[in-house]
Amino acid sequence: MSDKRSNEQLDNLRERLYARGQEPQPHKRTSLRGADAPTVDGMSSRPVAPVIPPPPEVEEVEEEETPSYFGFGTKKFRWVLLIVGASFFILSVLASSLYLMLGQNTVSGSNIGLGISGPFTVGGGDVIPLQVGITNQNNISIESATVIVEYPPGTRSSDEEGKELFSERIPLESGIMPGDTYNLPLKARVFGEENQEASIRVSVEYRVTGSSATFYKEAAPHRFKIGSAPVTMKIEAEKTISSGQETTVRLTLTSNSSSPITNLLVKADYPSGFEFTGSEPATVSGRNVWSIDELKPEESTTIEVTGIVIGTESEKYVVRFTTGIAGQRSTDLGSVLAVADTEFTLENPFLAVDVRVNNEQSEIVTIAPGTQTTISLALRNTLDTTVYDGLVEVKLSGNALASTDVNVSNGYYDSNSKTVRFNVSEVSSLRRINPDSTVNLSFSLRPDASGIATPQVVMDVSASARRVSENSAREQIAGTIKRVIKIESRPTVAQELLGADSGPVPPKSGQTTKYEVEWTVNNSANSISGAVVTATLPSYVEWTGDTSGSGAWSYNPSTRTVEWRAGSISAGGNSSGTFMVNFLPSSSLAGRTPTLVEAAHLRSDDNFTGSVLRHSSGALTTEISGNRDSGTVQN
Repeated sequence: MSDKRSNEQLDNLRERLYARGQEPQPHKRTSLRGADAPTVDGMSSRPVAPVIPPPPEVEEVEEEETPSYFGFGTKKFRWVLLIVGASFFILSVLASSLYLMLGQNTVSGSNIGLGISGPFTVGGGDVIPLQVGITNQNNISIESATVIVEYPPGTRSSDEEGKELFSERIPLESGIMPGDTYNLPLKARVFGEENQEASIRVSVEYRVTGSSATFYKEAAPHRFKIGSAPVTMKIEAEKTISSGQETTVRLTLTSNSSSPITNLLVKADYPSGFEFTGSEPATVSGRNVWSIDELKPEESTTIEVTGIVIGTESEKYVVRFTTGIAGQRSTDLGSVLAVADTEFTLENPFLAVDVRVNNEQSEIVTIAPGTQTTISLALRNTLDTTVYDGLVEVKLSGNALASTDVNVSNGYYDSNSKTVRFNVSEVSSLRRINPDSTVNLSFSLRPDASGIATPQVVMDVSASARRVSENSAREQIAGTIKRVIKIESRPTVAQELLGADSGPVPPKSGQTTKYEVEWTVNNSANSISGAVVTATLPSYVEWTGDTSGSGAWSYNPSTRTVEWRAGSISAGGNSSGTFMVNFLPSSSLAGRTPTLVEAAHLRSDDNFTGSVLRHSSGALTTEISGNRDSGTVQN
């Protein structure tokens, strides 16, 4: 019995040993009493072994659980301590290594001193001196340094005439040692309006010894003010004008710079209703840009702009002029030097003049060449008082004016001054014009456009009269107006049969004859653009696609239309082109002169008048020029 119990105790011990790490289970202990001792059958009268008194009875005891640390088991807590210790060791080694490797060789942008200095006020067009300073306060050298300078718009080089400066990249010739300062002198010619504020920005790119990285440092911008404008502008103009009256604005520019100013541009901004009619000198771009190659110190130049203002009474209009240095494009302002404007007010004219050309009231009237033109004038007194001794004068000019073709019914024409006059000696109704009364006048002329490019007739109409003011003083009142008569160009189109390229002539039924057709556009007074000639082919004529000459050809088989885009043709010029067609006559055409090409139609745009011009030619038959008997189809 004792061996069996011993084996059970050994098994329990093994289970406990192999179950380490698991939650311990309570073990129940029991005691053995003598009465329960086993006996051997048949040997009850003789004891086998001495009887050992039983030990005291032992109560059941449960084993306590293994304690934990900070919520971890014993094993896990040891691993945490190991990991923390290893991490601290690694960080310590890295920190000490970096310190030993870099030491005092660290580079910081805050240790780079960068600044720019210069005057805070400079005259427009003058040279501004600048100095850029770079200080290396690091313990290692900086090298491959490049200074970047950004200038305000309109800045020019002080050394190279006319060169515009936007930004400069200036590489330094040598590095900057620790503790050293590098000074870089700069200068540039600056422009701008008076009291205009501007700024110059400076930055530096650099590398350090032993590194390929590029570092960047920017300085605070240098701000300055333009103390005086290099150019002054003065405008002389009327302050009050009448609607339809021609007025002249006189602009005077004077140099205020100590050195010559080159490549000046003047640009005008016109109000709505202002029609530019001319200027002296002429513009270089459009109708509002003038160029001045050079303006020396204290030198002046004048620009006169003439125009007509159309609008309502009491309305204010402003014409503004801007002067500056030409930019990269010769017609753009790179920088503004001065701005000036003039304001005028429209008033109701004392004498309103209404001018009509062939009953058209437009400011510009287009007529055909050789047209007899009637000019009607209506002079109306807009005051509430009577005016006296009216006078109307029409000054004629233009390259299409034919002096012998000016006819005046009630007035006279002075061919010496080319002026039509109506006064009280010729027109009695001009002696006294009552309030709101109208005097009607007229004359006619026939412009001559033969052999003239861009023909036109210009009429400057002026009217004047006397009135007695409230203080009994005599005043001269006047009204003016301008009209332009433009003569259209008269391009024509002609088509001609040049001959047969192959096949029988005259054509025969059942046999194909190949003809060559030529179209010619002849232009007259004005240049034209977008010239297009079209014509259709009869059903028995075939388009071959063989063409020659200028322009572009096309054929639409659906509409059987031939189109020739001749393009632009100069005044007095012409353009021609040819194409081939096949003609296969049938017996139904025997004894007739069939049509090869229907009527040709020309459409083009007049570049001078803006009119759309049209012309048509007759149809083209198989009759070849110079051989009238060769166009009959034979069997």
